[in-house]
Amino acid sequence: SARRMTELVNAILDVNRLESGRMPLQRKLVAINLLAMDVMQMETAVASEKGIRTENDVPMSLPGVWADEALIRRVLQNLIGNAIKFTPPGGCVRLSARSEDEPKRQVVLSVSDTGTGIPPEIQPRLFQKFAAGEQEEHGSGLGLAFCKLAVEAHEGRIWVESTSEHGTTIAFSLAATEGDRIA
Repeated sequence: SARRMTELVNAILDVNRLESGRMPLQRKLVAINLLAMDVMQMETAVASEKGIRTENDVPMSLPGVWADEALIRRVLQNLIGNAIKFTPPGGCVRLSARSEDEPKRQVVLSVSDTGTGIPPEIQPRLFQKFAAGEQEEHGSGLGLAFCKLAVEAHEGRIWVESTSEHGTTIAFSLAATEGDRIA
């Protein structure tokens, strides 16, 4: 209980720092493909315990991004963790990524699940603080708010691509480097 309470307090503080612009970003060139694959591999153990299959569709040819690696790691952990939390045994969580050049050079990552979907009543406020549904498993309502603020601090955006009773896809974008991909 004490660990969970500490995590909640830290999440509230991080959201507050991001909202107020007082969380300095430690940007560096990040191989987003390797970071995404690392996070997915770590989360696969939790998914396996729950009987959920994971799929990783992150191409090695992605360009790098200038980002705070720790913040983007947490965004991916939150999104994949939520997908696992709301996917029943026998379901699937998929991480995918693509590079786009329009309207600007960017990398788009998306996390899809075959879970219960997002209740319609919370969809309009999905990325706001403390937005949580009434389903049996739910969190503090800070995870997606943190994701939104962290991605926006990188001048990216986050959105729900789709949601239904058969699952949800949440995607986010980050500006890509102008050069070639990095290893």
